[in-house]
Amino acid sequence: MKYGRRKSKLFKIIKQDIVCIVKHSFYCCSCSRKVYKMSKRNQIQNYFTKRQKTDDVPTVQTQVTNETNETIEVENNDISYCLNKNVCDELKLKFLTSPWMPDKNYVFPTSTTSKKNLKFQFHWFERFPWLVYSTIDNGGALCKYCVIFGQEFGGKGNNQKLSSLVFKIFNNWKHAIEVFSEHSKKDFHKTNVLRGDHFIAIYSKNQQNIAQKLDSARAAQISLNRKRLIPIIETIILCGRQEIAFRGTNDSGPLSSKDVEPEQNDGNFRALLRMRVSCGDKNLIDHFENNKLNAFYLSPLIQNNFIEICGKIIQEQIVEKINKSKCFSVLVDETTDISCFEQLSLCVRYLEQSIDAKNDITYVLKEDFLQFIPVYSTTGQNLATVILENLKRLGVNSRYMLGQGYDGAASMSGNFKGVQSVIREKHPAALYVHCSAHSLNLALAHSSNIHYIRNLL
Repeated sequence: MKYGRRKSKLFKIIKQDIVCIVKHSFYCCSCSRKVYKMSKRNQIQNYFTKRQKTDDVPTVQTQVTNETNETIEVENNDISYCLNKNVCDELKLKFLTSPWMPDKNYVFPTSTTSKKNLKFQFHWFERFPWLVYSTIDNGGALCKYCVIFGQEFGGKGNNQKLSSLVFKIFNNWKHAIEVFSEHSKKDFHKTNVLRGDHFIAIYSKNQQNIAQKLDSARAAQISLNRKRLIPIIETIILCGRQEIAFRGTNDSGPLSSKDVEPEQNDGNFRALLRMRVSCGDKNLIDHFENNKLNAFYLSPLIQNNFIEICGKIIQEQIVEKINKSKCFSVLVDETTDISCFEQLSLCVRYLEQSIDAKNDITYVLKEDFLQFIPVYSTTGQNLATVILENLKRLGVNSRYMLGQGYDGAASMSGNFKGVQSVIREKHPAALYVHCSAHSLNLALAHSSNIHYIRNLL
């Protein structure tokens, strides 16, 4: 189809499914039909977005993060390695504290940007401490602080794109002094120098950052709190070891660091704490003087909590010794307490291995109490189940059970439905022996009925 120029107008036509917006009209030479040609300025492609090919999409240079490359070896510590990159803290410290420095006999190459044979001068390092030299691209200068901590824009309003000394080397030695002096005065350079100095101080552990300071303050507070609680816990352990009662007539309220005796007996526990204060226990004095009244940790509830914690720790230590010995016997007896409630007393007998000063191994027969267990049924089957379940809960390996010691009651010693029979079905090696303590107690009880023996005892 050929076209001929006619007059200039702006048309919009719809004919044979063709929509055109044109400026110049033409005739079709073959069919004399009026058609329209688009000018170069108003081509129809200008009204649509051209789909870009993959190769036409502009690429954006991204910074490479080398946080995982902790073992990268940089030849000669040349700081040019850090150009346009984010490096790990270890490399940052390396480039800031020990970048590559040429010696005084190093021959600097001449600049290719000037007709004169100008070179980098060694004394510039002393005049500008931030200056470093790189051997890439025929050699050039860089600012070590701005290379590592520099931003892309600087100057007034941060609208000036930075290049020389920050993102590429500087080698125009004719204007070196002028450029270096101006760079030293830039605000972004001063900021980067401060960031670098703080980074060196923090990473060298000469100074802590905010997170570390908060952690250190928290650790110091935890340590102080523990020191304040140690005297209280030691007093609780002393009372438990010596079987000294804790409570008194009135054992509530704060304690004073001053040696003031209460009007009423407030118990052995608080009396021992006052004695420690009078003896100069600094941690306890600080605890009473600087804590709030509701944070003394002296109430009966807190005492019970500490007692339970101490008991749990002792239990764990005993269980560890039992499993280490790999042989033990259980000693069990049940009785009714003052509230008419059935309590089962669980004890163990085992061999504890020890090594003396001469590295000789000795074995000591130990017998320890584990716990009281409330029971709701005194049948042999139920008591055996309670014993095995509690041994398992405490962590005692029942495979090492080699003996059982109970009284002569049918529910305990019965050959068919007694506790010893039920346990031997699961652990055949656990032989039953009548408890000697029960036999001795029965013998003494019957003997005391005789007048002469009772007087002898």
